Amino acid sequence: MKNAKKNNSNRPSKLGPKAQKTKGIILQAMRELLGEKEFISITTAEIAARAGVNEASIYHYFEGKTDLLYTVLEQFALDFVEFMELNTKGLKGAMIKLRKAIWSNIYFLLKEKTFAKIFFLEVRNNPNYFKSRAYAVTRKHSAFYLSLIKEGISSGEIRSTISPYALRNIIFGAVEYALLPWVIFGKEVSADTLTDEICDIIFYDIRRENDLVVRLQEQIKSVEAEINALRLQSLNITQELKNIMDRIPEGSGS
Repeated sequence: MKNAKKNNSNRPSKLGPKAQKTKGIILQAMRELLGEKEFISITTAEIAARAGVNEASIYHYFEGKTDLLYTVLEQFALDFVEFMELNTKGLKGAMIKLRKAIWSNIYFLLKEKTFAKIFFLEVRNNPNYFKSRAYAVTRKHSAFYLSLIKEGISSGEIRSTISPYALRNIIFGAVEYALLPWVIFGKEVSADTLTDEICDIIFYDIRRENDLVVRLQEQIKSVEAEINALRLQSLNITQELKNIMDRIPEGSGS
């Protein structure tokens, strides 16, 4: 098998229809096996048997089992980003888009538990993952969130003092930890409920300063109205005292 890997190290960059089909069958076999068992326990022999190809074919299209895994993850990640972009397309308002992006994020992962499990629990422990095409695609996912946050800051919907990167990380952390009980223990969760809980907490503190300014302006107007009312009351009292004094005869107090 080592010879097969060595002899096929220069894999073709462009594949014909038949080769594309074979590669797709291998990828599908890997996806199926990932849904059935841990990655570490999957062998290239199992992948080949599931795909109906000889084991050498795997090394013809991929560097090995890990490269095959990263290619599967790359496809998942591309679908992931496309799903989020489609779900936010046509929406107006950065906060509305951001909420929909969070919902899409959670919903997609709930539908793709294999992808969620591998992404959360396995590949990020391997430094090579961060050099892979799969990671490059997940960075598009990160950039998409950043673009929505920056749009919100630019439009005045989100406070200008908010760090886009910090807010993105908070959202990612909230989504991940909300889903971990489901990934690890199979606890039932709802995309709608998790989205509401996350957004209710995060969005409360990131809204623009103008919301606070408006509330302060209303409070100032209320105080000013009370002051004006007190001034008017004071003038009335002063006038009444003057009227009383005018009615008192001179020398009546002697």
